[in-house]
Amino acid sequence: MAAGILVKTWWRWYISCMSPRRSPFQHHLIALLSYGVLGLILTYPLVTRFFTHVPGDGIDDPALAWNLWWIKHSLVDQQINPFQSQWMFFPVGINLAFYTLTILNGLLSVPLQTSLSVTAGSNLLLLSSLVLSGYGAYLLALETLRPKVQPVPEADNENLSHPLQEQVARQPDRGSSAHLPATVLIAAFLAGLFFAFSSSKMFYISLGQFNIASSQWIPFAVLYVIRSGRPRSTWRDPLLAALFLLFQAYAELIFATFIVIFIALFAAYRLLEYLMAKRKGRMVGQNIDPSQAVKLLIRNLVIIAVVFLIGLIPFLANMLPDMMAEGDIFVEGGGFADIYSADMAGYALPTQLHPVFGNVIRRLANDSQMQADGRQWQVNKGQHLTLGYLGLLFVLFGLWRGLRDPDYRRSGWPMAAFWGLSTLSFFLLTLGPFLRITGYVTPLPGPFQILELLPFFKGNRYPSRYSVMVLVSASPLLAIGAHWLLTRLSGAGRGFHSQRRLVLVASLLALLLVFENLSTPLPMTDLSVPSIYGKIAAGSQGGSVLDLPAGWRNGSNVFGKQDVIIMREQWWQTEHGQPILGGNTSRNPEHKFRYFLEAPLIGPLTVLANADEEHPHIRKQLENGLKALQEGDSSLGGNALLLQAASDAAGTLEFLGSDYVVVHEDHVPAEFTTFVESYLPITELDREGPHRLYQVQPTEPLPAITLAPAETPLSRAEGWSGVPQLAVAPGGLAEQGLWAHRSATRLLLPPLSEKDHQLVVRARSAGSGQTLSLSVNGFDTDTRDLHSNWQELRFSIPAGVLGQKTNEVVLNFGKTFPIAETDAFETLAVDDGPPAALLVESAGLEAGNYAHIWLNGKDISPNQRGYNLAMVDGKTGQFKSAASFDTHGDPQASDRLVDFLDQFDDGSILLVAVKDTAADQLSERAVEALTELGLSDLGGKLRWSQAAIVIGEGLSPHLTRTFERVDGLQSTSVGWGPGWREPNVAAIVDWIEISAIER
Repeated sequence: MAAGILVKTWWRWYISCMSPRRSPFQHHLIALLSYGVLGLILTYPLVTRFFTHVPGDGIDDPALAWNLWWIKHSLVDQQINPFQSQWMFFPVGINLAFYTLTILNGLLSVPLQTSLSVTAGSNLLLLSSLVLSGYGAYLLALETLRPKVQPVPEADNENLSHPLQEQVARQPDRGSSAHLPATVLIAAFLAGLFFAFSSSKMFYISLGQFNIASSQWIPFAVLYVIRSGRPRSTWRDPLLAALFLLFQAYAELIFATFIVIFIALFAAYRLLEYLMAKRKGRMVGQNIDPSQAVKLLIRNLVIIAVVFLIGLIPFLANMLPDMMAEGDIFVEGGGFADIYSADMAGYALPTQLHPVFGNVIRRLANDSQMQADGRQWQVNKGQHLTLGYLGLLFVLFGLWRGLRDPDYRRSGWPMAAFWGLSTLSFFLLTLGPFLRITGYVTPLPGPFQILELLPFFKGNRYPSRYSVMVLVSASPLLAIGAHWLLTRLSGAGRGFHSQRRLVLVASLLALLLVFENLSTPLPMTDLSVPSIYGKIAAGSQGGSVLDLPAGWRNGSNVFGKQDVIIMREQWWQTEHGQPILGGNTSRNPEHKFRYFLEAPLIGPLTVLANADEEHPHIRKQLENGLKALQEGDSSLGGNALLLQAASDAAGTLEFLGSDYVVVHEDHVPAEFTTFVESYLPITELDREGPHRLYQVQPTEPLPAITLAPAETPLSRAEGWSGVPQLAVAPGGLAEQGLWAHRSATRLLLPPLSEKDHQLVVRARSAGSGQTLSLSVNGFDTDTRDLHSNWQELRFSIPAGVLGQKTNEVVLNFGKTFPIAETDAFETLAVDDGPPAALLVESAGLEAGNYAHIWLNGKDISPNQRGYNLAMVDGKTGQFKSAASFDTHGDPQASDRLVDFLDQFDDGSILLVAVKDTAADQLSERAVEALTELGLSDLGGKLRWSQAAIVIGEGLSPHLTRTFERVDGLQSTSVGWGPGWREPNVAAIVDWIEISAIER
């Protein structure tokens, strides 16, 4: 049936295009309709579940459908900045400028959401991306085939003897109304088919990665970049190139960086061509002086750059402040470039989604699992790319013909050479850091390693995504090859004079291209929303919703519950519309995760949610507490983590302003629900299958509070120093308070009454000439002087500023000071320790997955899996050396660890931080070397954190030699002096008091 529809569509398209009486532009409409019909067929069974399902595996698709809702909710409903969201990661919020927000898709979806639904709008946009992708590549192919179309006088159009003859089609001016020959149109259509319905694009659709599937603007941008390189280009060409580049940036920002690389390649190609022509004294194009052509090209490139940068201002305005404050978070977490690289074998085989050969591919790849020989051929996450044998044949043949055919060379260097160069360049990038063949990683490096060093470009951690540029570069070559074949088949004496025969051959070629890239039926995700969320929407007072189990995800890590339920919880927000604690992003500062993992109640709940059969190391440590929960024993088996969580439950929900709690019982152990119902101040409202809805018992707004940032982790947002769990106070310095590192340091307050308030800050400056003002929920106070001695500064907050939700206070300091210039740093230089501030922080995989060693506010840790060690001179406080040892995965790491420890002497300080886990390959010799230093043996302790400071015996006989904290469930830290995490500080804050003023 599909083949019949395709042949019939092609037949009508062909007849319409060949009739001299038809509009010469009708072929554009027929091409669009043809791609639309193909989109419906090749995304089956989407058309049968259009209003309830989206394509995907349930991981990324709920969040990317959420994007559409968020754009409408933020811009239309709330009228707020869509980049700055308090609706996820509540109450700290998240900057979505670093997230795949697909803003353009969201804007286009607003009328669709209003008239249909978010789900239907998402599906319509997906189909439109397929249609526009095909049409853009179709136009690009027509541009490529242009040298094969010769101008014919308009008067001769009606006297053409045969509709298949290579007639005149397109005049040099783009407004010509002459007809295009069938062979050109069919070849261009095949090129669009090749690009739009490639296996790689269909694979990303099957993963629900609609942002990566939104590549429809790339061929349009490429088309106008190519036109901008013509010797006779106009202002319109670079302006349209910049416009489509911006469209792509606002649909998927990573793809915009791909186009920038393409522009650089093309500009280099054209400049070299023009410079060589100038050197040889030749003209370019239609008798254009090469110098003039160079000036025109540079002008057009400048126009593209300027317009593009101006259009990116909303992105940059939201990105740059965070990058200046947090550092380069584009590579936070390391990424997966070593995993998501294209495999050479994958280019020669169909994907595992192929309905005929898919099972064969899965068996060959051992279903993407690790094999006995240690290799892992992953074909399940878009690493398996293919052009198809027919597609590859046409591309290679098109390259050969494009280099040999004089028609493609008459205006200068053949574009086929550039398309070949571009295809090869991006092909090499898809292979990643090192070449892989059926899962074997060879030592051959790839050019992707260069991009990993460049700002912004290193934001793409998935080399296989460059396949979209391979396809857009190869499509014109395919069109050249297909055009040559179709021309020969339709020529005199070849036996193919019949229109029907040409249509049949063209349809057969199209079917073969589709078959090689076939990816049906696509997996579908049901986006139906449980009815309990409708009750939240109806009864909420604007407070947050605590969806349990909670989880937080970015492009490198998942914390909390490692389950697709956390993505569904984000999607279900589209029904209730209230802030949630969990969420999904692409890149974020580490603090956004740490806030929740270290928060009272929330952190322990994430541990308890993972106390299942998949995490036996967690369940074993909670064994007594879980048994007590089963038996209804309020002692909780003496488990300190659960006891503290029970104690913090009421205060935490009050601080977060939570109205509702939802527990999804099918994703947590049975004891989890028991704990929630026993110790959280909630009342059950409803249940629907495994979903239980509870209402938080209401409390009266607090009239007054006093909180110390050092003792209230829920209040600490961005900008604060660390709080060591084990702190050593040198020289008797035991100063209360917490350091504010930044000129804008953020503090969170619980819900308060809406009366007039007085806010008192007890603080002291890190240096002279300091000032302090507050921004309370957007209300700015006056500015006060802050001195180096302790002060209590008072600020008046008018009624209505503070409210019955979690409140935000930004402490705005006039400046910051290098820590070496502060009196706190001077205090460190005493006889019983090093003149340096030290902070060591460690977290196992589920607890944060980091290992930081801060020396005077600078992280000197390699921050790799296993042991991270650093040595500091105990007398000068200067850094000596650092190294990491993967004693979990590398059998040789233990010996290197011992060799490093042998360098430790009596005048040094050893700093130890474990990341992820360090247990499996830890040898007895290494354990002995560590225990001799007073460190705990982590052998057999999977994913335990360990933070330690070991003082050389020659430094001071008055100090304990080893300060250490270990934990099997949460993060740990030890510190010497202030817990500085940044090299500058503004002030130290002891406490903040807020009290209502009665009138």
